[in-house]
Amino acid sequence: MDTQRQLTFQRFVIFDKRLTHNMEINNFSFILARLRALENFFLGRITFVTLVQLLLPSSMRKYDELTLQIVHCNQYHIELIKPDGFVVDAGANEGVFSIYAAQKYPHATIYAFEPAPTNFKKLQENTSHYPNIKCFNYALGDENKSIFFTDGVGWGDHQAAEGIKVEMKTFDSFNLQMDFLKMDVEGAEESVLMGARETIKKYHPVVAMSAYHKKDDVVRLPSVLDSIAPYQCK
Repeated sequence: MDTQRQLTFQRFVIFDKRLTHNMEINNFSFILARLRALENFFLGRITFVTLVQLLLPSSMRKYDELTLQIVHCNQYHIELIKPDGFVVDAGANEGVFSIYAAQKYPHATIYAFEPAPTNFKKLQENTSHYPNIKCFNYALGDENKSIFFTDGVGWGDHQAAEGIKVEMKTFDSFNLQMDFLKMDVEGAEESVLMGARETIKKYHPVVAMSAYHKKDDVVRLPSVLDSIAPYQCK
C-alpha cells in the first residue's frame, strides 16, 4: 500500500450523496440523475443491477432509496471499516447503515445516534437482533444542550425555536472509541465534527460524510476536519 493510499485509508473519505440520484424534482434533475448513474457505472462505482434500479422511476424500484444509496451504491465506503473496529453512525435514521455494517462486520461495535423519536423507535426495532449495535437517542453536536426540531426532519438546518425537544451531546462527552465515522446529519456535520474533535485527535478515524446540505460543504468540511487533525480528502 503506497503512502497516499494509506493516508486515505486511515484518515478521511468524503462522499457527496447527490451522486446517488435521489433528486427527481423536475425533468432536468430526472435526466441529470440518470446521466450520473451511467457515469458511475462506467467508472466502476456501481454494478449493472444497481444501474438498472437507478434508471427506473422511484415507484418502480425494487429497493427503497436508502438501501440503494447505502448498500448497493456503497455510499459510505464500508470496506474501510476495521473488522473489529468501533463505528459511529451519526444520523442513523431507521438503521440501514448500522445493520449493513453489523452484518458485514459482526465483531465490530456500532454506535447508532438518532434524535428523532419516530425514527429512533424504528431504529431500536430494526436493530434489536444485532447485539453489536448500541442505539443512542441523542443528536450529536458541538455542545451539550436541549434543542427543538420537527420529528422526521434532520436536526441540522431544521432546528427551530419550538417543536419536539431532544438532547444534543458532544461525542467527546461519551468517551467512546471511534475508528469510523459515518455522518449524514442534514447540515450539522461541522457541529458534530467540532464536538468530536478530541476523539478525532486521539483515534484518527476514517470519516465518511455527506457534503451537500450547504453549498460550501465540499470545501468547508474538509477544512474543518483538517483543522482538527491532518487529513487527506478522497
